[in-house]
Amino acid sequence: FRVGQYVETVDGNKWWVTKDTGAAEDLVSLVSIYPIDANGNITAYAHGNEYKRAFDTAGSADYNKFSSTNVGYFLENTFLPKIRSSLYGSGGDTTQLSTRLLTSEEFTNIEKSWYNNYIDDVSLFYNRGYTQASMSYYSRWLMDKNDLHKDEINCTDAVPLSGYKNLYLSITNEGQEIPWDYRLSTAAYGPNVCLPSDKRAVIPVIIVKKSAVKKNLASEILMSNGVQDSATLDFSRNAKPNGNGVYHINETPGVKSSVYFYRGNIKNNNVIFANYCWKIVRTTFSGGIKLIYNGTKSSSGTCNNTGTATQLTSIAFNTTHDEAADVGYMYSGSVYKYNVLKSYGNGHYAGTGYTYSNNKYTLKSTKVGADNTHHYTQHLKSSSTTTTVGFYFRKINNDYYYLNLSGGKTPKTVLNEMFNNSTNSLIKNYIENTWYASKMTAYTSKLEDAQYIADRNVYDYGGWDDDGDLETGLVFCGMRCGVLTSTSKARAIDKFTVSTSKGNGKLKYPVGLLTVDEAYLAGGNSSDNSNYYLYTGQTYWTMSPSDIMVDEHAGTGVWIVNNYGRVTGDGVEHSNGIRPVITLKIGTIYTSGNGTASSPYIVT
Repeated sequence: FRVGQYVETVDGNKWWVTKDTGAAEDLVSLVSIYPIDANGNITAYAHGNEYKRAFDTAGSADYNKFSSTNVGYFLENTFLPKIRSSLYGSGGDTTQLSTRLLTSEEFTNIEKSWYNNYIDDVSLFYNRGYTQASMSYYSRWLMDKNDLHKDEINCTDAVPLSGYKNLYLSITNEGQEIPWDYRLSTAAYGPNVCLPSDKRAVIPVIIVKKSAVKKNLASEILMSNGVQDSATLDFSRNAKPNGNGVYHINETPGVKSSVYFYRGNIKNNNVIFANYCWKIVRTTFSGGIKLIYNGTKSSSGTCNNTGTATQLTSIAFNTTHDEAADVGYMYSGSVYKYNVLKSYGNGHYAGTGYTYSNNKYTLKSTKVGADNTHHYTQHLKSSSTTTTVGFYFRKINNDYYYLNLSGGKTPKTVLNEMFNNSTNSLIKNYIENTWYASKMTAYTSKLEDAQYIADRNVYDYGGWDDDGDLETGLVFCGMRCGVLTSTSKARAIDKFTVSTSKGNGKLKYPVGLLTVDEAYLAGGNSSDNSNYYLYTGQTYWTMSPSDIMVDEHAGTGVWIVNNYGRVTGDGVEHSNGIRPVITLKIGTIYTSGNGTASSPYIVT
């Protein structure tokens, strides 16, 4: 266990570890996240003065548990019997459990641990629902007397929510350590001094057997790796030598909470869950843990899979590739197939645009032959008025690709119709109805209904613009719009969830695929890279659309991680691997393991 690590005890109470422990140690000291009430019960979400009491009503600043007026006596005689019963049953263990208050040094060490690991206690615990409180949410009693004021006891003041970012200002001054006694006496935040008759929260420490403690997986990820700042990373370069470890980044611009992600050739992000091997990718904004499928566990419980063993099977992303709709994880159905005019040069008139009246199109500014400003045609050798009009959006060699428009529709109206969600892609149907329905439904209650993003925001329309270059295809945002912007800026219909309250409600089960953003966060980019944890030696799908006819192949593309570790696009008609992604719920507990392939974290 590590200082500041978030854990739960077997009775469901929530704690932070107050000191590091070695593997050989049998006991661990924990400080409650919540205060105790007048009856000695740990009380979550306590507010007001009902949970506050004097340190000693007789005015003594000594921590004396044998005086009935004192906090120490209250902990020993009111709180301890109740926590003993909840942990070990009635009567319980009388020798391996004790209680006291937190010391000033422990309080500071926990804050330092979070600060040094780039862990914002509000982001990690308050905003995400791990708990109502942070270390400084409650004004609390500490157990040691102040060195300069012998008749007073150390305590803390509650920090207003707007002041959380300043928690550490009381420890450093322009990088220089402030003397401890100076901090106790004058600091704006953190420990200060109180009269014993003042009222503060009583927040207990227990010393308990490790067997009574359950480890939180999210906290273990952060505390065991030492979180680094992603501002130092260049996502246009691969992970070596550009980042290796766990990093934090804001998922949504302007929102304080961080997302924590693994990057590079990480060796300790292996998990066994639902009898499968997984690799941890990142946390979500809400505190869940995203995992990518990594095969089945060995008979000895290890996860050393490589190659095809890391994926379910290989299939095409979609059944067809001849319309823009085919990039979708879901799409609107086959309506607007591509047409091609081979070896264009037959003298058809083309216009820069059209007018639409009485259900008919009339071309504007016509000339013979299409070009980058003349995209519209009636496939006639003279200008006329017709009920349909062709729109050229791509030229490959001398072949012109076009859609037929009718009813006054524009090219972008047609695109939006195709980018809808009425029909499952081939890969979505396989993941949900072939695999998850038969293998994973028993574990659904342990999974978060997270958003799985298939972002169809357009970065560059290319030839789909009225004056766009016919030799340039349409390109979707992906990483071009920024890291994790597909999460924060994706269209509502592209945020795939089970519940309509969290997204589009189009998933049958809480499962999806990796996004191109997440592949870049992990250390991939447009170059070959075998030195990051997503490299398997195989090519597999993400769920992020890449382009429509960018190269000389007539079709639609989705991002992949290829067999060289490169993040690139591939035609949806090709057969590539499936590695499903799921998200463990906030507060997930693991029972054993250290995250290595030989000793994965075990989540039951």
